[in-house]
Amino acid sequence: MYIKKNEFENFLSGSRIQLPSNCDSVRIDVGLAGEAPNSAKWLLETKNRFVIGIEPIDHHWDMLCEFETADTDRPYPDFPLLQLSKNSIEHNKKNICSINSRFFGIQCAISDVESLVYSKFYQMDRSGGASGSSSLLEPTEIHPHTLESVSTVPTVPLSTILNKLDFSEPIEHIKTDCEAHDFNVVKSLNHHIENVCFVTSEMTVNNMHHKGAYNHEEFLDFMSDKGFCIIRRRWGIFAVNMGEVHFMNKRLKNTIKSKKYKSTTFGL
Repeated sequence: MYIKKNEFENFLSGSRIQLPSNCDSVRIDVGLAGEAPNSAKWLLETKNRFVIGIEPIDHHWDMLCEFETADTDRPYPDFPLLQLSKNSIEHNKKNICSINSRFFGIQCAISDVESLVYSKFYQMDRSGGASGSSSLLEPTEIHPHTLESVSTVPTVPLSTILNKLDFSEPIEHIKTDCEAHDFNVVKSLNHHIENVCFVTSEMTVNNMHHKGAYNHEEFLDFMSDKGFCIIRRRWGIFAVNMGEVHFMNKRLKNTIKSKKYKSTTFGL
């Protein structure tokens, strides 16, 4: 159902990721959370899309496999979610769509490292969905949630995942929701960034909750230098959160037009 963290090295040395014959586009969801609403939305939009989902947290994968038996106090969602053990996307506890082989999950973290390393991952408490604020970055003393544990997770650049993908066309969309580490994730695409149509990232401004958080202006300048323009913003509700920013690769405008690609997210 997904590549577990203790299987990750075998995954790296094994065969490439194959798309089902009916899939002709790829999206990558970095930071699934415990319900993967973005992946569910993407898979519901068309039967011809393949989604790679990346998430480091054990109990988030438990929720993604079977929400009702997972160790979480979150209420059952009122939006579509992945349920991998049932090969389904559920809504209101009903199967509304089969996943089949259109989703490939990987339990790891992504950062701008050169190759595989094992990194500390700071997992926040599970109450009220606070685990969604977990990060590779250490929380500061004023972080609004409590640190539950520090684990070790396999960490690679996103370019390593793309190198494992048996697909030569431009990537339709990459979404990142990585708690003040999004810039590092996008930078880790390396040369592959030239072959991505849309990038949507949580954009954090004046982050005081994580040590070593990126400068959002550097992120914006980096995307501009790489040939991307901002096509949409969705503002966050917190003073430290600029919300999500949608970027489009101007060099791939003809591809985007011919394939009728759009930048769509459930919301970060």
